[in-house]
Amino acid sequence: MPIRVLIADDNPETREHLKKLFEATEDIVVAGEAANGQEAVDFSGKNSPDIVLMDINMPVKNGVEATEEITSLYPNVSVIMISVQDEPEYLRKSMNAGAKDYIIKPFNPLELVSNIRKVYNREHKKTRQMASKARKTGKVVTFFSTKGGCGKTTLLINIAIALKQKFPALRVAIFDLKLQFGDIALMMNLKNPTTVFDLVSTENFDPMQIDEYLSKHESGVSVLACPEKPQHADSIDIDFIHNLVSTSKEKYDYIFIDTSSIIREIELCILDETSDGHLILVLTPEVTALKDTRETMLILEDLGYPLDKISVILNRGDKNLVLTIDDIEKTLATRIDVIIPSEGEITVQALNRGVPFMISHSGSRIAKSIYESLQKLFQLSLREEEEGFLDKIKKMVR
Repeated sequence: MPIRVLIADDNPETREHLKKLFEATEDIVVAGEAANGQEAVDFSGKNSPDIVLMDINMPVKNGVEATEEITSLYPNVSVIMISVQDEPEYLRKSMNAGAKDYIIKPFNPLELVSNIRKVYNREHKKTRQMASKARKTGKVVTFFSTKGGCGKTTLLINIAIALKQKFPALRVAIFDLKLQFGDIALMMNLKNPTTVFDLVSTENFDPMQIDEYLSKHESGVSVLACPEKPQHADSIDIDFIHNLVSTSKEKYDYIFIDTSSIIREIELCILDETSDGHLILVLTPEVTALKDTRETMLILEDLGYPLDKISVILNRGDKNLVLTIDDIEKTLATRIDVIIPSEGEITVQALNRGVPFMISHSGSRIAKSIYESLQKLFQLSLREEEEGFLDKIKKMVR
């Protein structure tokens, strides 16, 4: 798109000279002309040019007054002041009025064109950054453990469901990116679920329509399953995962991701997408688990991963603890954020039935600990617009 410029100068010869100059450029077009400050204000309101070249000495309404009005009423319009005055006072008045640049006449044509481009590119970059910040994006919550069998996937499923139960308006999704041997579809008793491989194999798949593809669980959580066959994982590359997760942030408030217990390129890609979200490390009270978790944290630190985005869950934390919590925290060099009690009979029954215990045993001790974990895990990563979120949780878990 060319840069649209309004030439605001009371001298017809200057306007004609500038028109010929811009006709010789490929990326700048003349959107219109104004012979006084009021005309410049009116034209800006009706046509929204990208740049106004504003002479400081104008009839009806001078350049400073017109600039102040334009930048106040039409913030997407950038004003570049042009003047024969090179005194600091005029520069100060122009900048205070909102001008983005100040050019002294007579100007070098090449420098003028260069300055127009610089102002345009700078202001558009600011606009894009503001739009990006204003856009509401969801949080990625990634679960990782150094070994299987620690209950990572079980906790992920039940924490995601608990969040949806307490806040039904939240859009919650689960992605099983444990691509070769994921179990989420089985543990949630989903029949013919949509898998990551299905999306890769879908012609003209549009990530912006992701919610139309995912399977819907009875809890209200949307689910993307892992491939049915382990060999299908080879068809899923990092670029696809990056695009899938980054786009899905615009569709869901929370995306819970399950990962394999190794750190490869695919897991590093997921971690990159989690850097502004929440990484949850799950372990059990065993010496080998502590050692491996500590090594993982050192690797993450070396990779520059933000350690304040990491939480630690100790699962089966009340079962024959040989090591005290203090011992565990000293070994990990970090605090344990959540301790989940051991209720093997309930969790095994839930696993075999394919009904998460937050649904089948919502009044159990382990379910209550999951509700309590919502506050502890998400108090640092809650969306700003969730006013009163913590207070609501505190009331719910009493």
